[in-house]
Amino acid sequence: AYRALELAGLAHGEVGRGTFIASGDRKLAFPQAATRTTQHVTDLAVNSFLIEDASSLVGTALAAVQSDLAAGDLPLAYLATGEDEEIRGIAARFLGRQGRELDADEIVVTAGAQAAIASTFLALTENGGGIACDALTYPGVISAASVARARLHPVRMDEEGMDPEAFEALCRRAKIACVFLMPSTQNPTGRRMSARRCAQLAEVAARHGVVVVEDRIYDFLADESTHTGISGFLPESTVLVTGLSKCVAPILRVGFVAAPKPLARQILAVENALSLMVSPLLTRVAVHILSDSGFEARLARIRRGIAERAT
Repeated sequence: AYRALELAGLAHGEVGRGTFIASGDRKLAFPQAATRTTQHVTDLAVNSFLIEDASSLVGTALAAVQSDLAAGDLPLAYLATGEDEEIRGIAARFLGRQGRELDADEIVVTAGAQAAIASTFLALTENGGGIACDALTYPGVISAASVARARLHPVRMDEEGMDPEAFEALCRRAKIACVFLMPSTQNPTGRRMSARRCAQLAEVAARHGVVVVEDRIYDFLADESTHTGISGFLPESTVLVTGLSKCVAPILRVGFVAAPKPLARQILAVENALSLMVSPLLTRVAVHILSDSGFEARLARIRRGIAERAT
């Protein structure tokens, strides 16, 4: 435990002086080296769903991409803005399964969900304003806000997540650019919001002109018929973020942002400045996986496995 604190920059010792506690570097990458899984050790520092092996699904997609490359069907050059329409169309259908119908022009492709969150924070806080988040949130939100040089405002929670009255009070006393929420499955508490709670938070956000950033990375854990979200109540001011690291595997660093077109253009400008484009090799792998019937079967098996473990 002490070694983990050292690696995180939160503690250090000096011979003859003692042990010192530091504030640490909020931008430090995670997971730390000390938390990586070794034999017979379960890593609880990060979430992944490798209880259902993804190697066959990923391997099949890689073989298909290799064939595309051999046939000259995969570009080797830089892609111009808009030339990634294939993956954006697939992503629109993927995100649209649990909400409103989305257009490919509302999608921005990123190098994973973490990049989606960071680019969104950078775009939304460009003109100032803080970021509201749950009092308990995961480290990626903290590091993304730090990179954007935006102040994080933790908001009191109850058994359903963020408290609407506490959110209202915050918006009255501080300039808030956006609020980060995980309605379907909150990390780290696992709490799920009811439709009523989503509506209450959407009402507060709309009243104060706050953009909602809704993280959907864990949506696949819930049955689509039971899904709730903010976007259904406030589609014109909600940005959806997700990725394939949880539902497929962390090796597949492809993420998506879905936002109304004016917001999508802002986020695309940031993402373009940071990375120019996401590798077409990875996005083509994602296309094959999201189009494979084995993908949906995998998600069903994960849900069954989790349900069995919970009983």
